[in-house]
Amino acid sequence: MPARQQIAIGEALQGLEQDGILVIGSGFLTHNFNEIDRNKEAPPRAWAVQFRDWIREKVLARDIEALSQYETLAPHAVLGVPRAEHFVPLLIALGSGSTGREIRVLHDTIEHGSLSTLSFKF
Repeated sequence: MPARQQIAIGEALQGLEQDGILVIGSGFLTHNFNEIDRNKEAPPRAWAVQFRDWIREKVLARDIEALSQYETLAPHAVLGVPRAEHFVPLLIALGSGSTGREIRVLHDTIEHGSLSTLSFKF
């Protein structure tokens, strides 16, 4: 399904936190296994940093319109997200977050040169 529909799935879950339900989206932000360096401490590749930074900026701004079009707007989206199954959980979790709550970055590294662990709390 398109990114906007994935966000809409999350929006349908808004308010569950009031019932004590936690929505978790799991997966690496970038996951191009052809670009992994065996060395965990390898320096981040420029394309991975640029993609991660764009996503981070748009998520923190709650820019749903831009995120709905990440495939064409985000730099290096095809390289960072060759298949969407690892990326979609972010969109669903983003949609599930109540709009009045602050979005926080919980973790942010790039390992093996290209695997972004950028994590948010919505």
